[in-house]
Amino acid sequence: MKDRAGNPLVFTEDIANENQALENEGPRFNKFVPLPGATNGDSHPNNFPFFRLAEMYLIKAEAMNELGQTAAAMTQVNIVRARHFNPAKPLAGLSQSDLRAAIFKERLFEFVEEAKRRQDMIRAGTFTNAHKFKPQSSGNRVLFPIPSTQIQTNPLLIQNPGY
Repeated sequence: MKDRAGNPLVFTEDIANENQALENEGPRFNKFVPLPGATNGDSHPNNFPFFRLAEMYLIKAEAMNELGQTAAAMTQVNIVRARHFNPAKPLAGLSQSDLRAAIFKERLFEFVEEAKRRQDMIRAGTFTNAHKFKPQSSGNRVLFPIPSTQIQTNPLLIQNPGY
């Protein structure tokens, strides 16, 4: 790999200044193996999961927990966790609110680089706090604008706030 100036790109784990990091600074992450011989940076065009079995278990766990079935919900989360820990580190004895936080955290680790976090944070009500949005301007930071072509096609649609 080459940097933007055409020199060999050598990555480092350290970041000297997080506000002015260079393109080679900081750890890199490669969850999906690049395809050999791919060109133009298109290294994994077909390797992006939309849904995985682990997500179904965690969705079920979240729903069960919200219905007050906390012990059964923990069983669902522990199915996912069993793949990753040896020896096992099952969740046990959590309250409903503690399990809600644990599921949220489990989704963070399980679905890293799979484009799930933003929706999870919006659903949990933590998105605008995490990104330090000003309260008066956060409305248009959560919902995307509805394209004008869609509004023109369907007069019953109303544009989301802030757009």
